[in-house]
Amino acid sequence: MLTLLHTRSRQVIVAGLACALSLSACAPARDQTDQVAQADPASAKQQAPKTAQPPSPATAQPEYAITTSKTMPEQAPLDLGLSDADYWDDPFKTRLELENQLLDDEASVLVIGAPKLASFQQRETLPLVVLRVGQQDAMARLPFRRTALVVAVELTTNTTYANLAVIEDIVEPPVYDGPPLEGMSGEAWLIDLRKQLELPWARGDLLVSVIMRDTMTHRVRVGLRKGGYEDPAVAEYLAQADGEPKPAQIWPAPLAKDDGRGLPTYREHADSPAIPAQAGISLAVPRVVPRSQHMRAVVRGSFRLPSLARHRAPADADHTVTVPITLVLTGSDIAAPFVFPLVVPSYDAVKPDGGSEVTGYFSVDLQQLGNLDAIDQTYFIYAFSGEVVTGPAPMALVTR
Repeated sequence: MLTLLHTRSRQVIVAGLACALSLSACAPARDQTDQVAQADPASAKQQAPKTAQPPSPATAQPEYAITTSKTMPEQAPLDLGLSDADYWDDPFKTRLELENQLLDDEASVLVIGAPKLASFQQRETLPLVVLRVGQQDAMARLPFRRTALVVAVELTTNTTYANLAVIEDIVEPPVYDGPPLEGMSGEAWLIDLRKQLELPWARGDLLVSVIMRDTMTHRVRVGLRKGGYEDPAVAEYLAQADGEPKPAQIWPAPLAKDDGRGLPTYREHADSPAIPAQAGISLAVPRVVPRSQHMRAVVRGSFRLPSLARHRAPADADHTVTVPITLVLTGSDIAAPFVFPLVVPSYDAVKPDGGSEVTGYFSVDLQQLGNLDAIDQTYFIYAFSGEVVTGPAPMALVTR
């Protein structure tokens, strides 16, 4: 499928010419490295300094910034006015009318839209329309093709998929770094979610959003269905199958004795954020991390989340249920995401049929899970689990 890009600048009063850009195969998220449990230096007692000088970056304790969950709207702030069929047949049907109004209003928006229902037996693609309007200078310095991620959470299994929104087989022009540009500009993109995210082409319910650095759009809900005749016996069978236990191994695996003093740990730590009062995820992220040979990037979290019956633990396990929490990182300079699908235990009592709200903690070293130490840049960290999202939590890597 082709990704379409066309722009129109209000500064130059001519109609923009649409151009089609072919895509290369969707690149998978960066490989996870084998995790090796190590002792957590943050829990060790620090020796008192021999002088009154402030600690150096190599010995200073990290300053943690706390980020809590927020409810992301599921309804677009702007109705694209498209039917489900339009997304395949005429996805830019309303683009010029909407864009002209936004340009006249000098509005800066990033809007997405997708069909409410898609038949995986009758369709080959899952289109997402993106409309972006804003100050031409800001858009040139933050190009969509370089910085945008698309994220989809499949709710039946609580699985998160994330990748670059656009992957092109052309040499990209450099990011604009010239004098300020005047006026407004608009652009539109058509993204095939199935291809970009390598989605399983089967029944499911998706919550989809677009991320650009520290900005996340509203979320659109898409139902993937067989289409055509719906057999009630099949619906009953599938509902029962969804509730059958499918135990998942805790990942990354904790130490043999998880007492909260090693990494990773799923016990409360002195630096752990408080468990949210309502359904959500809280993150404690070091605001600045000095790059070094032995760099640590320890992220601590707590959660209060609904559990799924399929994620109940075996009777002989020391925990009762596991909860998928996926950390998605995008960089300020290299946007290609790191995706860390954590499988976190809870020790709370749960109902046999699922539906319980459970709590817990996690602490992981992101540098152990994937080598972040490429360049000096700021990572924006998001946490996804079902309908809950937390972020962005910024974490800057800096050369001392």
